[in-house]
Amino acid sequence: MTGLSARNEKTPRPRFYQRKYVVDRNLQFGIVGFFFSLAVITIGVFCIAYFVVLSDLRQNIGIVDDAARRFLELGIANLNDRVVLHLVGFSLSILAYFVVGGILLSHRIAGPVHRIRTHLRAVADKKNPPALKFRRHDYLKDLAEDINRVTDKKS
Repeated sequence: MTGLSARNEKTPRPRFYQRKYVVDRNLQFGIVGFFFSLAVITIGVFCIAYFVVLSDLRQNIGIVDDAARRFLELGIANLNDRVVLHLVGFSLSILAYFVVGGILLSHRIAGPVHRIRTHLRAVADKKNPPALKFRRHDYLKDLAEDINRVTDKKS
C-alpha cells in the first residue's frame, strides 16, 4: 500500500526521534515561521520595555546625592548584567519552545493534508484507495469523513 491504509498492526510504531515530522515543508515551515516571528516580537517587546525602564531609572538617579548615585549606578550595572544574561537564556528557551511546538503542531496539520492530497491524487488517477484514516491526535478528522463519503459515492 502507499501509506493510505491504516498501519499494519504487526509493525511497531517508530521511536519518537525516528518519526518523520516534516512531511510538507512549505506548510510546516510557514507555520513554524509564524510562531517564530511571534516569539521574536514578544521577546523584542520585553527587551524594549526593560531598557525603557532601565533608562528612566538611570535618568532619575541624578536626583540623589553623589554617594547614593555611585551606589545606585553600581547596583544598576550589576542588575543589568544579570538581567541581560537571564533575558538571553529566557529568549533562547522561548524560541526553542516555539520552534519545537510549531513543528509538532504543524505535523498534526501537515500529515492529514499530505494524506488527503495522496488520497485525492489516487482517486483522480482512477485508483481505488482505501478509506482515508488519520492518527488519533491529528486535526481535520471531520474532513477525512467527508472525503470518504464523497469518494465512496463516486466508486
